[in-house]
Amino acid sequence: MILRIDRWLTELPPPSDPDPAGAKIVQELMGGKFGEMSTFLNYTFQSFNFRDRQKARPFFDLVSNIAAEEFGHIELVAAAINSMLTDDKSIEDSIDPANSPLLALAGMAMNPHHVVNGGRGALPQDSRGLPWTGDNVVSTGDLLFDLTHNYFLETGARSGKLRVYEAVDHPAARALTGYLLVRGGVHQVAYARAVENLTGTDLTKLFPGPRVPSMSIKESRPYIERGDHRRLYRFSPDDYRELGAVFNGNHPETGEPLEVVDEDPTQRPLPQDLPSQNDVFAPGYSTDEIREIADGLRKKAGLPDEVIGDVAPPPTPLRKGKGRATASMATKAAVKPAAKAEARSRKSSNKAAGEAVAASKRPANKVAKGAATRAEAKPAAVAKSKAKAAPKPSGAKPAAKTKSGARRK
Repeated sequence: MILRIDRWLTELPPPSDPDPAGAKIVQELMGGKFGEMSTFLNYTFQSFNFRDRQKARPFFDLVSNIAAEEFGHIELVAAAINSMLTDDKSIEDSIDPANSPLLALAGMAMNPHHVVNGGRGALPQDSRGLPWTGDNVVSTGDLLFDLTHNYFLETGARSGKLRVYEAVDHPAARALTGYLLVRGGVHQVAYARAVENLTGTDLTKLFPGPRVPSMSIKESRPYIERGDHRRLYRFSPDDYRELGAVFNGNHPETGEPLEVVDEDPTQRPLPQDLPSQNDVFAPGYSTDEIREIADGLRKKAGLPDEVIGDVAPPPTPLRKGKGRATASMATKAAVKPAAKAEARSRKSSNKAAGEAVAASKRPANKVAKGAATRAEAKPAAVAKSKAKAAPKPSGAKPAAKTKSGARRK
């Protein structure tokens, strides 16, 4: 079961110049043979079909956990494609079908399904417009076969991302591929280590693969400098705790130790709320009509006036020709929330350790007296904190707090 959280794994730049021809190429990362739908559904079905999981728990945990991250990668690819298909000329509700707003479609180097059937949105297709097929799933029931296939799949996915990076210079596509190259590289290393721990064979020396180091990709560097290239994040509050038994050792490129990390998903970036593209929805409800209906339904359901749910603040009005600078800024900003959370976690751990050492050096009667004083002060502090806190909208659930950056052994 997947616990879905309304966040993106990383930040993408807001829409700038539309690039439907580039969006067609990026579709390969969605529905291609080595695209994110293939990685997600390969690992998902392998986890569904895994037998005797308790006897091989570390390997089951690895496949299942990576499948969860791949679901987030699908969302990111879709977000990038949607951004590349967003046209500021289509935001108004005053579209006149008689003026043929889509007349230029026939002569454009794009996937016509993006407009004709997709409402200027991502589709489960490859760059040729062919639908993704379940024939791309390999789930044999043979652990070694499946793990070896997964390494090969991640190797092919890395090649695809590099080629898309070289073929499309739109800021959303570059930010997307920069991130996916780093995280896909982690999965590549994870399956290689799993096979090596199982058989003693190093797949990185057997399989051909792109020799382009991720540090040579400008949009990948912030994630590598943060350490994301050697971290496998555990995407579960309580399960898949045996990942560290197979994801261990050193990173093959940098020699740094691999680690499994828990994180607070609420520290990830908020999703963007893209504007309507009304010329592809005629005839239909206008944006204002849908908003009016939704407001009425919310009021009837007893929901508060303020919408429950967050999105990224809207950017300045859609800009022409400024996307490249925005992509770089977005990539740098994307690593800040998790980095701050990790720093807070380390600071908290260091503070707790310091207090423990100090307490061990104090006489027993002083320690007891200090604990009693803190216990007396705590209710007053809590009451004072509650008095200062702003009331939250009814029906809103507070974000769960988890420790970020705690290393699993």
